[in-house]
Amino acid sequence: MRRGRRSVAVVSLCFFLSSGLALARSPLDLGDLEQRAAAVAGQAHNQVEKYRAIAEEIARQHRRRVEEGLNRELPEAGPPPERAIIFITLGPQPQEDMERNRRLLQDLQAAAPEAVVAIRGLPAGMKNIEQFMGYLKQLSQDAKLPPLCLDPTLFRKYGVSVAPTLILERQGQKVAEVRGLANPEWLRRQVETGRTGDLGQMGPVAPLAERDLIEELQERLWAVDWEKKKQEAFARYWRRCQFVELPEAREERRFTLEATYTVPQDIVLPDGRVVARQGQVIDLFEVVKPGFVLLVFDGAKPRQVAWAREAAQQYQGKLRVKYLTTVLPDRDNGWQALERLEQELQGPVYLLNEQLRDRFHLQHVPAVVAPGAGNFFEVREVCLAGAPGRDKTSQKGEDSAKDR
Repeated sequence: MRRGRRSVAVVSLCFFLSSGLALARSPLDLGDLEQRAAAVAGQAHNQVEKYRAIAEEIARQHRRRVEEGLNRELPEAGPPPERAIIFITLGPQPQEDMERNRRLLQDLQAAAPEAVVAIRGLPAGMKNIEQFMGYLKQLSQDAKLPPLCLDPTLFRKYGVSVAPTLILERQGQKVAEVRGLANPEWLRRQVETGRTGDLGQMGPVAPLAERDLIEELQERLWAVDWEKKKQEAFARYWRRCQFVELPEAREERRFTLEATYTVPQDIVLPDGRVVARQGQVIDLFEVVKPGFVLLVFDGAKPRQVAWAREAAQQYQGKLRVKYLTTVLPDRDNGWQALERLEQELQGPVYLLNEQLRDRFHLQHVPAVVAPGAGNFFEVREVCLAGAPGRDKTSQKGEDSAKDR
């Protein structure tokens, strides 16, 4: 048995207040220690709140000035005074009709460059915006084409079902509509002579080949098996999870770790008071002495799980027990394996991570990390080689080693 004493400066105050563990649960729940930590930080908190209130008031004053300036400089946002909207379709076979669609868009750009050219959804046969953008790039071939407005709400607003449909809009309201024609100037002249509303059909039209984009997206969402997606996400978590595995202890090992922290730079409060100087060494046990014990074990070995359950009984009513496992017995069914482990130990179980392994210099399991009688941690790696209930896998490995 080896017993030594080591001093580590990496154990910082942050460890006592929070530690990142897998499954988003902190293994160092300080309980009553939080009250002591809050008392130490109380004055600093009050100062921070004071300066926060001042900063918020300054921000409010500046925001008011900026808003008042913008209101004076910018007109109130609203619909354009007038716009012409040309509703089109690219047909049921847009790839085969590429040349026809290219001519259509070129004609619209030449005749009505100021008009909004609207399409209801993704062209037939296309599954996403990337495919649509690729198709438009093929259409352009360095020719100037009008930008397409992919907006099914305009089609819904005016009940458009055939193309081309031309609508003249003023202040966001329809003034006149004509089907089979895409000449905004003709429609404006009709309005100037008093003709408004639905002016009928003035040329050939075709039904809209594109599905309503909103309806298509809703249908795709309804088709998703969200329960299956959730289960797949759960399964992926454990497949990607990196366990921090440690070999089983073959001899007992004991040592202690002093909980000191060297301040890397001056800590200054907003009012200018220096609470800690660079290079100052702080004994963290004097700030918040931990009231927990860590039991680290291999959850895939029943003997080590039994050891953790029995070891926890020694600390009942004295320290809060935190279980840390290096692995789970069943990676493919990780959540169920974790639940079974927690039921057996009658408490939450966390995964050991590299940060905690390195903080406490752990090399083997099972191990105990507990506050000592002085201002230090006591770390003990326990050898179960001669204990009853030896795991069959461990025994087989030992026998094989002897044979060699």
